[in-house]
Amino acid sequence: MDIETLVVTDLDGTLWDTTMVCHPRTLEAVHALDQAGVGLLVATGRRAESARTSLEHNGLVLPSVLLNGSLGVDFRTGETFHHHPYAADDVTLVLEMLGAHGLSPCLYTADGLMQVSQEPSSSGHHLESVGLDVRRHDDLTAAARDLSVLGMSILGIEHDRVAEAAQALRHTDLGEVALYTDDLFDGWSLMVQPPGISKWRGIQAWLSHSNVNPDRIVAIGDGGNDVEMLDAADIGVAVAGANSGALACAEVVIGRPETGGWADVLDIV
Repeated sequence: MDIETLVVTDLDGTLWDTTMVCHPRTLEAVHALDQAGVGLLVATGRRAESARTSLEHNGLVLPSVLLNGSLGVDFRTGETFHHHPYAADDVTLVLEMLGAHGLSPCLYTADGLMQVSQEPSSSGHHLESVGLDVRRHDDLTAAARDLSVLGMSILGIEHDRVAEAAQALRHTDLGEVALYTDDLFDGWSLMVQPPGISKWRGIQAWLSHSNVNPDRIVAIGDGGNDVEMLDAADIGVAVAGANSGALACAEVVIGRPETGGWADVLDIV
């Protein structure tokens, strides 16, 4: 299917603010794009259930790249179009590296759950937000050997606790590392995906699966996990006050989500 423009958007800090409610101007713009025949794809670090319910609360049902590119689900049909788990041995090695820095990450698994140790390093706010989907283990490394792990995270902690570990991981081939300030959970957040996986990889998977061939792709984001897709898109759009890496590779800067800044995309497409 040929479309002139595909818009790919991050969710938190981009489509909506920390309330997870879209500004009326933003929703009007989303509907205007649909009426104009412009494709719209979500690319988020969120889990499937979290993304689906948050979108539905805003009256939106969209195809989505999830977990920073490890998973893709079209919420319009329920079909999974992309699934790329970690190699089991790599999971063990990453857990060992993080453990050497006193860190215990959250593991996102193919069943939609979040697996953690008895003392995870993520903030209490993050763990509370996942609620009943959290599974605790006495030995997370042993449990992970029998799980299909799609990614890892430590969200909402102090920079000094996680920066050294992030840097160490970047010097390996064990995964794609994003470390960035997190408005949703406060503090800093670390996300680690399987090697070669990013939101852009998930976008490519959706294009291939859907046989969509846009003339141009406009990507919108605000975080460190958006850098690859902003850089690879035909037009990268960052939100005002975004992560410095996102701002550096963006051609256009739009307003904050709490003011309906996302609606400025209408002037770009």
